[in-house]
Amino acid sequence: MIRAGQRRNAKRFRVLIVDEHPLSREGLAFLINHQADMAVCAEAGSASQALEAVCEKRPDIMLLDIALPDKNGLGLIDEIKAILPELPIVVVSMHDESPYAEKALRAGAQGYVVKHEGGENLIRALRQTVAH
Repeated sequence: MIRAGQRRNAKRFRVLIVDEHPLSREGLAFLINHQADMAVCAEAGSASQALEAVCEKRPDIMLLDIALPDKNGLGLIDEIKAILPELPIVVVSMHDESPYAEKALRAGAQGYVVKHEGGENLIRALRQTVAH
């Protein structure tokens, strides 16, 4: 399911959230939409929905979970980069082992955040990634 963000503002950078769990997407959207400088432009629960959202919404950054029902998130990065090569991607995962982070960065992600680190780290990672 793809849902548009609740607030739009020209000063905010637009975030696409890709996570298979609706509750996770809703929590991330709540956190992001309460920041003065960012807003969720779309949410996707699968790789196919993510590709559709990238084409339709042209986000400024994508927040991508590794576990998706129809494709591994790391495998999706190549497809996303073929559509929008300049799109920064931050991978969010429950895996805190460094091999996962290394794989994500090698696949083309610009950042990696572990889910248990909390919202402040995620927001900081999004801001740093968009700034570069």
